[in-house]
Amino acid sequence: MNPHFLHNSLNTIQWLAKANGQDEIYNLVKVFTRVLHYNLGKGSMVVTVRDEIVALRDYIELQNVRYDHRFNVSIDCDPRLGETPIPRFVLQPLVENSLYHGLLSEQGDIRVTIREEGGERLAIAVADDGKGMTEARMNELLEGGGRGQGLGIGLQYVKKMLDVHYGGAARLEIDSEPDKGTRIRILVPIRPEGGVLDD
Repeated sequence: MNPHFLHNSLNTIQWLAKANGQDEIYNLVKVFTRVLHYNLGKGSMVVTVRDEIVALRDYIELQNVRYDHRFNVSIDCDPRLGETPIPRFVLQPLVENSLYHGLLSEQGDIRVTIREEGGERLAIAVADDGKGMTEARMNELLEGGGRGQGLGIGLQYVKKMLDVHYGGAARLEIDSEPDKGTRIRILVPIRPEGGVLDD
């Protein structure tokens, strides 16, 4: 389907909802349109940490409506890192994996933290308090297994983006234990604002 057709159709639905006093539908379609626009963006594949967080908050808002606000996502980012360039669309797949594959009964907490580490690396962690996984499953995912499953697809996409943009300078780690949750951590070199990052 042509993305322009989809975008224009959503805009029509949005304004019809507004004209008929359906504010909840209007706001939902408005957020969905922003998520779609960001995810299908034809601009640079390099964005700022701030851009990624704004897009992630829109995604969370949509999912909270879908799941009737039964889960909580906290985002803790060092404000000094807001303009740091990173590849587009790396946060949402990790949060989505925690939501769909980590949480028990679609409830629980997901914590996103973004910090500077050692003055040279950006450390992004997404942790949940859900069902966790075995060491064998962690190793399978890190080695590229599980492509046919949702978790494997999202994680492999993020790994590919890190490899494309940083080569061997990026690292992805999984720390998990059955019934004790999962934490996925990305470590990448910090590029200064306006610095070079392969696009």
